[in-house]
Amino acid sequence: MFLALQAQISPGQDLGYLLHKHPDAHYQQESSLGLAHVFYPEVLADSATAVLMLEVDTIGSLRSKRKQHLGMEQYINDRPYVAGSLLSVAIAQHLGSALNGHSRERPERVDEALPLTLTLAAVASRGGPEWFQTLFEPLGYQWQVERYAYPGVQSTSDIDKSPESPYYTLTLKHCLPLNQALSHLYVLLPVLDRHKHYFYGPDEVDKLLRHGQGWLEKHPAQEQIAQRYLAHRRSFATDALQQLMAEPTPAPDHSSRESQLEAPLTLNQLRIQAIVDFINSKNPHRVIDLGCGEGRILEAILKQTHTPQVIGVDVSPQELERAEKRLKLEWMTESQLERLKLYQSSALYRDQRLAGADCLLLIEVIEHLESYQLERLARVVFGESAAQNILITTPNRDYNSVFGMAINQLRHPDHRFEWSQSEFKDWCQQQAERYGYTLQIDGIGPQDPESGHPTQSACFSKESSHV
Repeated sequence: MFLALQAQISPGQDLGYLLHKHPDAHYQQESSLGLAHVFYPEVLADSATAVLMLEVDTIGSLRSKRKQHLGMEQYINDRPYVAGSLLSVAIAQHLGSALNGHSRERPERVDEALPLTLTLAAVASRGGPEWFQTLFEPLGYQWQVERYAYPGVQSTSDIDKSPESPYYTLTLKHCLPLNQALSHLYVLLPVLDRHKHYFYGPDEVDKLLRHGQGWLEKHPAQEQIAQRYLAHRRSFATDALQQLMAEPTPAPDHSSRESQLEAPLTLNQLRIQAIVDFINSKNPHRVIDLGCGEGRILEAILKQTHTPQVIGVDVSPQELERAEKRLKLEWMTESQLERLKLYQSSALYRDQRLAGADCLLLIEVIEHLESYQLERLARVVFGESAAQNILITTPNRDYNSVFGMAINQLRHPDHRFEWSQSEFKDWCQQQAERYGYTLQIDGIGPQDPESGHPTQSACFSKESSHV
């Protein structure tokens, strides 16, 4: 399988700097997939062509997985020849610097839009040629395909009479930065492939969001892309879609030199940093993340605070299993395992294990509950748990208009409601007065003069100091 990448760039040698592969050298490297080659068939004054070719070692890769009772289909198939998830991995392994937008010698050209022509000799699209249109036209590509005929077809006119082949030569043309084009291929090749050749876990969600940043959240087929990329693992796809819809990237602030040199943080990153700052300001002995999900916040707490005891709680055993994998519990030492505990429980039921925490976190949870459950939530969180400090965050409905959303549109289909600033403040004040907490309302993310912050937060404390 191979990818041919032609760029209109002057001088043509600069394509080598962007790809971190010298045009005069034949790059060759063994990997777990097989033998990879990068070479340049043509380098001119104003253009250059580079080829990534992968010779897949199918039998070797199967043997390395130690599978038993293999059928012949495992050995005889199209995967060594048809561009798909294997080529996507090869792009990351052998063109990783270009994919991530890094160039030591030509950093000024990384964000330069270049006229590019991308050719994939054989791509499987079992959704027909219309699937190329669905995926690539919204990204601005001109696309052209030529369908392969099955063996035995003698003429072009016979192609329509033969069983329809799912294999095509795909040519894509666009003027855009090289790293963006590689990111599109990295995500969309497994989507065309419809399945991956390797085990996938929660980190695949991170890869999808990282390489889809800036375009996937706007793509009209984002749901289909997420489902296919994540091999129809519903929980993973739901998580990815939730983050795409609930975490629009804040507009970058270009008012300072620092903001121009550093990429803007996503709303989720800003939220996690606010949580870490909150915990460090309290210097707690015991922190509980109630509704911890797959453990993103737990991971940050473990790395960025000195909290002796960190507890993650979720009602879903599947989410806790994903948290175990993300936090790599199987590799932890005994002392690390003593520091971290994961419990299956609910924010709606009394659980003595949740009582007496120094800090309790309820992050982006309440909007997933029905309104009639909020009273029970308050009794558990503020009354029965009786944590010394409680941090709650939830989306700010007033800010949705800044994201271009309709007035009644929710950020995620699993949200039962989203509070305005006044509604959130009223509810928090009621709980603070009822359960004897002092209260500080704040926000996370870029502030709009009229709509406030995209995420609203409330700090409840039985201490005299606030954050």
